[in-house]
Amino acid sequence: MEGKSNVFSIVLLVIIAILALALCIAVGALFLGGGPAEETEAVDEVPRSPQPGSNLPKDSDLASFVLYSQASPGLFNLKAGTTTHVIQVFMNVKYFIKITDLNPEEKIETYLSDIKQLVGSYFQNMSYQDALLPETKEKAREELKDAINELLCRNELYRIDMIYDIVFERWFCQ
Repeated sequence: MEGKSNVFSIVLLVIIAILALALCIAVGALFLGGGPAEETEAVDEVPRSPQPGSNLPKDSDLASFVLYSQASPGLFNLKAGTTTHVIQVFMNVKYFIKITDLNPEEKIETYLSDIKQLVGSYFQNMSYQDALLPETKEKAREELKDAINELLCRNELYRIDMIYDIVFERWFCQ
């Protein structure tokens, strides 16, 4: 009887040793191998687009127009304080050339006065202290891009962003 118990204990120890060895191999493969190959590939793919989930457009897919330049600068009063301050901007707008069911050049031409009014109102609501902050230019770029896209699509069935980017060539406050 004691012999059977001894054999049973040895078989149990062998099974436990095999399971422990398999567990060590699995843990080692996980730490040294870096996990499954699918996860490694997903980590290596870093999107380069400013918009999540989309690719950067080709230069041939974009066009631009000058909203304000040296010849006709955007000169706006900033929000009134104790003294009068102004901001001068030179502004280029990049837009997509090819958009399904829409002609961006035609829409921009139709709404050009509205776009200029929108930009003017935006800067009139900005304080001098805000205009001096470095991050304000980036914030203005994003907010104006969204506002112009909203303006251009307000009478469409669905929103398609036509404006890709806004570039401030000059941002001068005084």
